[in-house]
Amino acid sequence: MMEARLARFFVGRLRRRAASEAVHDAVASGILRVRQEDRTDFGSVAGARAFAVGPLVAGTSAEDALRMIRRSSAAGRARRSDDNADFFRTASVKLRSDGSRGGDGTTQADADGKTNPRVAHQARALLDAVRASAMPLRAGDVAAALLIAQAADKRGQPPAEIAAALSMLSPMVTVTAEVEGFEETVLGLLVGGVLAPGRVAVSEGSELSRSGSLRFSRARDPRWHAIVFKASELDDDGDWRERQLGFAAESGYPIVGISERGGVIPEALRRVAAVHLDCGPLTPDIVMNTMLVVLGSRHDDRLDPEHAAVLTLSDLALAVRPGQSPERAFELLGELGRRRVRAKQETGSTGSAGHATAGGLAKRKPGRDSGSGADVIQPRMPGSTTSDRFLPRIETLAGYGEAAEWAMSLKEDLELWRAGELAWSEMSTRILLSGPPGTGKTLFARALCNTLQVPLVATSVATWLEPGYLGDALRRMSATFAEAEAMKPAIVFIDEIDGIGRRERRGEWDQYWTSIVNRGLELLDGAVKTPGVIVVAATNNAQAIDPALLRSGRLEKHVDIQPPGIAALAGILRHHIGDDLEGIAASAAV
Repeated sequence: MMEARLARFFVGRLRRRAASEAVHDAVASGILRVRQEDRTDFGSVAGARAFAVGPLVAGTSAEDALRMIRRSSAAGRARRSDDNADFFRTASVKLRSDGSRGGDGTTQADADGKTNPRVAHQARALLDAVRASAMPLRAGDVAAALLIAQAADKRGQPPAEIAAALSMLSPMVTVTAEVEGFEETVLGLLVGGVLAPGRVAVSEGSELSRSGSLRFSRARDPRWHAIVFKASELDDDGDWRERQLGFAAESGYPIVGISERGGVIPEALRRVAAVHLDCGPLTPDIVMNTMLVVLGSRHDDRLDPEHAAVLTLSDLALAVRPGQSPERAFELLGELGRRRVRAKQETGSTGSAGHATAGGLAKRKPGRDSGSGADVIQPRMPGSTTSDRFLPRIETLAGYGEAAEWAMSLKEDLELWRAGELAWSEMSTRILLSGPPGTGKTLFARALCNTLQVPLVATSVATWLEPGYLGDALRRMSATFAEAEAMKPAIVFIDEIDGIGRRERRGEWDQYWTSIVNRGLELLDGAVKTPGVIVVAATNNAQAIDPALLRSGRLEKHVDIQPPGIAALAGILRHHIGDDLEGIAASAAV
């Protein structure tokens, strides 16, 4: 059965990739040394003769070498295998390098260039120990590979025909799945050389333009280059999507389209694709086989198909972890599946419901579907309870000076705008707060949310940049403002806005940062033209912000917030202590 053969093939490649990374790290740390400088495939079993004992462990005992391997291993452990049992049983024997001298005065390489057999055995055993210390396979990687193997089998197309289609000069392939997290995982498998014969450097299709050059990700020793379109990052403009596909086709590179739950690959790409793999949702068999590969065994029972179908690859990563028992993993997967089914039913019938937090703000995490990574905080109205007295509102906070005046003026203007008596363009709706850490810039945004009684979309530049790829970051930036616009009037709070930097940066990543700043300018300009979106930005270092972001129409209002003075401290104490402040002050020693 092709599915079984292809599944075993992919799993084997995953294991070889993990071993390759472990050996690469061991070489970098000096545990191993490459004897053949042209070697690049560190995971090859046939390459044992290419390695020698490294300078870090030369002269140490095998036991000490194992400790070093454990410390350097990403997995934090080294497993003893039968292949190097003799090596471990003779832990007191010193490891010797090719060029070192033994106790008998002979070098480790004979006159004819052949390596001393004992030293060669030590090097092979050390290599085995390093490979055994490789990171365990990730459940998400395994599940995605098994889904692709299953989809290839369901095509009913002989492997030779699929291979012929992929051997075209510039093949186009589309892969879809109803599984959240599938796009990024498949991209990682592609880059890591699991799905193709060799590592692949990729260029994000969503960033293509006729005037711009292709920028490929840094894959170590890539054998191939390809352009990848992730459905979650495609532009909403259909005409622009078609042009980007055209630019990709003109480049002559292979094209790969990937989509996950909720994403749609452009119809034009689906029509011309030489191979289309529809992987569908996770199934009980896929989940159980993933458990078998990662944990070494699986649970005897089967998951409910409905529960398996709603699981995400992140769910698998949480439940199916090395060291976890199959019984516990099965229990966790069942609970996660039931929760997701309930959430889906509640969302379908009542919509998204927030929940009250300890800070007095109704908060929900939009999650991946929103694409922004932001927190959405709903306003709260103060009640008659004692705890409501501490609900943060601009009216009750002290020490904000000009920023508080701006907020109260905005409150009046917002009421006029809602009544249709004031145009949005005539209002001051964007402000930059700067000052040392701990001066309450984030608290100001939350208090403004309650004072204006509008939702707060809270994010930071670090959240935008978290995915790493430029396309991911730009999409998160746009999604933040789109989410606020959908709930308008609403506030967008951007923390650490100095992280955007300046366009004067020079070097290898200057185009990356220029694109980030330009997108920030576009979004702020759009907020000016979009009624209902208020922007509050915060920074500890205003000098690091690109001056264009501070010009009129953008973050033109700038208030520097310093640590509170005596009057502000008195106001803060009065807010928390209330009427007791005067009595406490009167009782103080003179």
